[in-house]
Amino acid sequence: MNRLLKDLDNIEASQELKQRTLNTILSHKKKTNQKPLVLGLVIVALLIFMFIPTSKESSVAYISMDINPSFEFEVNEDYKIINIISYNNDGDKIINESHLKGQKLNDALNSLLTNQEYNQYLKTGILEVSVFSLNQKLSNELQSFMDTVLEQGQVKQYHCSQIDQKTYETANQHHMSGGKYQVIEKILSYNSQYTQEELKNKSMKDLYSILEDLNPNEVPKSCQNHGNHKNRHK
Repeated sequence: MNRLLKDLDNIEASQELKQRTLNTILSHKKKTNQKPLVLGLVIVALLIFMFIPTSKESSVAYISMDINPSFEFEVNEDYKIINIISYNNDGDKIINESHLKGQKLNDALNSLLTNQEYNQYLKTGILEVSVFSLNQKLSNELQSFMDTVLEQGQVKQYHCSQIDQKTYETANQHHMSGGKYQVIEKILSYNSQYTQEELKNKSMKDLYSILEDLNPNEVPKSCQNHGNHKNRHK
């Protein structure tokens, strides 16, 4: 029995669920001395604990940040970054040097905005942010949160938007951020001479420059070449 208690302590699950399972096992043990039954219940309990994820481990939203370094945060319900996906070599470098995984989103963003190397990209480039969540209320909250943090961080040229599930999944299949994928699709709708692969490797500033030449109305004011506007495109 001591071994069972030790095993339960080492398993990721709520204390309430552990206690209910332990009580069930003990009640069956009192009713019968058949060891196979008790052993079977223990095995079932362990399988439940191992394969049912807790909310703290589950991703509830995805936030991509794309300048030329391109990466995506997976966050849980507490806005904690539980995974980071990089989409290019510059993204790899920033992520490896910044140690953002495990941080709360607000702390991670503050670290990024005060990172000297990342700031060089922000000064010369355009930041594209995309937010995706199946929970629309959470998606709205995250977009508002990102806008507030970036404005307070005095990021001059950025665009933050929400994307739907289809866009997120398609962009993911092409190994790129949702924001970059949307801009590339707009470019291709105007000029099919480009290929997705060649556009994929360009920075967001270059992509918006191409799109502006094709149709300036498709480019948010904050991402246009001729101004650093205070008003952000929503």
